[in-house]
Amino acid sequence: MATTLYFAYLSNMLPKRMHQSCPNARVVSIGKLQDYKLVFVGYKEEWKGACGNVVPEKDQEVWGVVWELLESDMPGLRGTEKGGNIDFAVPTFEIVSSEGKVFKCLLFKRESEESDINLPSPQYVQIGIKGGAHNNLPKTYLDFMKEIKTNQNSCTTEAMKKLL
Repeated sequence: MATTLYFAYLSNMLPKRMHQSCPNARVVSIGKLQDYKLVFVGYKEEWKGACGNVVPEKDQEVWGVVWELLESDMPGLRGTEKGGNIDFAVPTFEIVSSEGKVFKCLLFKRESEESDINLPSPQYVQIGIKGGAHNNLPKTYLDFMKEIKTNQNSCTTEAMKKLL
């Protein structure tokens, strides 16, 4: 059975969220995308704010979760990540585990401009922190996530309620 590795770095780190769209997803490892930084772009009504993205930035890193997905999970992932650009054919992003193992993964990355930078909702960030804590991301990275500036929107959507 064909499988694909996918690197999640925000809401999809939380198993409950990931399994909503990819019921067969299995955590393989945690790891980091080196020489990239986490930013937030655009606006998504589901999250009441900007969504996570990664952009190249020397000497920075983005931590997240490496998931193994079955081919049958891929349509669900595509549905979750509408509006983004995921290369489903060639996994080209190298994710390095804390043990130094390298995984070639798909990665959700929007094509964006500097002008697209926006603030996420506190709830969206909290879901990412919850997923990161669940998967034992490094404390320093979780502390970094806790300091992310948000739009202070206190409105909680049904999607958020299911995950918080």
